[in-house]
Amino acid sequence: CLLFLGIIPMQAQITTAKSSSTILKTGNRPEAGTFGLFLGPSMSDILLMIDQDINYRGVPLVNFKYFWSDSWEFRMGFQFYKTTEKLKGNNTDDGYDENVKNKNAKANNRFTPGVAYHFAGINLLDIYVGGAVPLGWDKYKAIDETTVKYGNGSASEEYYSNVTQKSGIFGVQAFIGLQAFVADLPFSIGLEYGLSAMFRTGLQYKHEMREGGSEQVYYTTEKNNGSRYDDLKMSKSEIGGDIRITFTYYFK
Repeated sequence: CLLFLGIIPMQAQITTAKSSSTILKTGNRPEAGTFGLFLGPSMSDILLMIDQDINYRGVPLVNFKYFWSDSWEFRMGFQFYKTTEKLKGNNTDDGYDENVKNKNAKANNRFTPGVAYHFAGINLLDIYVGGAVPLGWDKYKAIDETTVKYGNGSASEEYYSNVTQKSGIFGVQAFIGLQAFVADLPFSIGLEYGLSAMFRTGLQYKHEMREGGSEQVYYTTEKNNGSRYDDLKMSKSEIGGDIRITFTYYFK
C-alpha cells in the first residue's frame, strides 16, 4: 500500500514536467563567396617545432580559404618566423682592449597555395579532396667580430667569422579531409590525411673567415663543425604521409 501511495506522487511529478526540445541547425555549410580562417597543426609541424636539432620554429600553419563556388575552395597558407640575437661587449685588462660583437639570426618562411573539391552531402558533415604546393625558404646567419688592441693602440688583432645558410623548399601534397560543423555556428572541426613529397636544397653552411690578415672561405655540413669543403652542395628529399587536425571559422 505504501509503495502504491509513493508511486502516485512520482507520476504526478513526471506528468507535470514541461517537455523541451532542441533543434540542431545544419544549414551552415559553406557556399560560394564564403571565406574561412583555418588553423591546422600537423604531426610533422609539431615534431619539427620540438626537435632541437632542426632550425625551425613558428606557429602551426594558418590558412585562408575562399569558396568561389559551392564545391570548389581555394586556400593559401602562411607561416613566418624570425629571431635575432645580438651581443656587444668590451673587456679591458692590463695591456689590451677587447671589443666583441656577435649577431645570430634565423628565419623560416612558408607559402602553401592549394585547392580542394567538396563533395555534395548533408550539411552536418563535409568530405573533400585536394592538393597543395608548399614553397618557402630558410635562412641562418651568425656573425662574430672580435678586435683586440694592445698597449697604446699601435698593435691590434682582428677576427671575423660569418656563417650562413640559405635553403629553398618545394613540395607537392595530396589530401583527403572530413570536417563536422558545430551546431549552428560558422565553425568546423576536422581531420586531413595526406601524402607529400618535400625537397630542400642549399643545406650546406658557408663560412667566411678573416684572421690575422688572412682570409678563407669553405663549406661544412654542420654549422659549427664537420669536414671542410672548397665547394659543397647539399639537398634532401622526403616522401611520406601526415595527418592534420583542422579548426575553421567561416565568414562573409
